[in-house]
Amino acid sequence: MTRPIILVSGGTGGHLFPAIALEKALKDQGATALILTDTRGAQYINPDDLLNDRLSINHQTGSFQKGIGVFKDFFKTRTLFKKLNPVCVIGFGGYPTLAPLWAAHSLKIPIIIHEQNALMGKANRLITPIAQKIALSFERTFGIRDKNQSKCTYIGNPVRPEILSFQNQQKPISSTDKFNILIIGGSQGAKIFSDIMPDAIALLPNDIQKQLKITQQVRPEYLEETSAKYKNLSAEIELSSFFQQMGEKIINTDLMICRAGASTIAENLVLGCPALYIPLPSAAENHQYINAKEIERLKSGILIEQKNLTPASLATEILHYFHNRTDLVEIKTQSKVNARPQAAENLANLIIQA
Repeated sequence: MTRPIILVSGGTGGHLFPAIALEKALKDQGATALILTDTRGAQYINPDDLLNDRLSINHQTGSFQKGIGVFKDFFKTRTLFKKLNPVCVIGFGGYPTLAPLWAAHSLKIPIIIHEQNALMGKANRLITPIAQKIALSFERTFGIRDKNQSKCTYIGNPVRPEILSFQNQQKPISSTDKFNILIIGGSQGAKIFSDIMPDAIALLPNDIQKQLKITQQVRPEYLEETSAKYKNLSAEIELSSFFQQMGEKIINTDLMICRAGASTIAENLVLGCPALYIPLPSAAENHQYINAKEIERLKSGILIEQKNLTPASLATEILHYFHNRTDLVEIKTQSKVNARPQAAENLANLIIQA
């Protein structure tokens, strides 16, 4: 077997989606890429791919979870790496990457890490001293010591191919069409959006409501309750716990209301989608706030802290952008300026040339 490049990722979408995008870019360049992740990550990977040239630790050799000792993970992965003899190992952050990356280091296998957020995560900070190169999603990334800055290259955050395929299909923001609002709260929808959004729309004048199309991701257990809240409103409403064609939803959106996860931001930039970013307050080290603050600085999105979010404040924001769509056009333009649609290819080139 050709010596592989191994991509190691935590199991959340924010860590795993860039790894999946990189895996495709590496394959397009003729490389063999294998993904190692924990049991959470398996849901994002096509099982058929696992049988071919993609490898998930949970599928082949058990699972990396916090309940399994790091030392056990270390020796298990070291044995796997000795067998596979990888060219290098790429870490995408998250607790499950620590043991594999230290195992790679013990075998003198080159290590490259990719940081998705504007604040380097704890796992990547621990790996930085042994990494040969550090790829960054944000040009300004905090938490990196001065002595490690020379290892850093700004390449952006790889975006999934199914999202990238829509990058040339954006709907222009119009003053005459229905005003499309998309509310996304992460993989299962944010409960606070289900609580506040219907009340915010209810505060708008009826003639404004009639010109709105609300598309909202809602957790399955809250679908009935949220639907009831919207029942007597005049806006067009579409609720679902999961949307298959997210790229299509995004390109038809005038204003998104969402969290400030790294993958969400990267996808919005590439597709030029204006967004109100409401960072998850409980995110580790408040990194979503730092992400949104950087996007606000780049004039590519609007930051609203959850502590300031009320139905009245949200209604005010929606009404402002409904009447001032040129502001959204400017955000869309700046988003495209700051997008890095070639991030996966750039990261693949950085790896292959290392």
